[in-house]
Amino acid sequence: MRLSLQEVVQDFAGALKKADEKRPVEGSYEPGIGPHPEEKALDLALGQLKSSLPDRYEDACPRTYPSSGRECDLVIPGDWAIEVKLARPYRDNGDVSPYWVKKVLSPYPDDYPGSRSAVGDCLKLDKADFDERTALMVIGYEHDPPKIEVGTAIESLELIVEVVQDVRLGPREESTAQDLVHDVFEQSTVYGWEVGQSG
Repeated sequence: MRLSLQEVVQDFAGALKKADEKRPVEGSYEPGIGPHPEEKALDLALGQLKSSLPDRYEDACPRTYPSSGRECDLVIPGDWAIEVKLARPYRDNGDVSPYWVKKVLSPYPDDYPGSRSAVGDCLKLDKADFDERTALMVIGYEHDPPKIEVGTAIESLELIVEVVQDVRLGPREESTAQDLVHDVFEQSTVYGWEVGQSG
């Protein structure tokens, strides 16, 4: 039976929470999953999933796009090729991060200098030639309750991708984990969309 995107989103939200409970430390930052860069956060979550759900995730790993040689963040063989982005309105020290929205909403292709946004990921995925279905996941970190709501950027992302860039998105899936150990990154929400092939 094929793995649904809803299952993947829920699995990753739970795995991030489990990883956070171990109080991982990134550099000189305070403990918790929140300060970790995208690749390390993904590695920590995937390690949890390989241990707890090996039938789903044992062979999951980054993989290059078949035709471009660029690397896709996560491929679950036979099921999903997924690009992942982090959305963090605040820094570890509690200051507002001035460029966080750019990493989500920049409407330019991935090869535009300095772009590399979630929108750019959708443009890549829409043209990808993976055998697997393609999807975008955004991991949003917030205070609880939020001081700056990641959800506003998420709704804007959907409009830019579908209306401005004319790329089809499937229904949004989301799952939230609360009571994280970091006092800035207090909750995380994993958002996911299937990114449909055009044409």
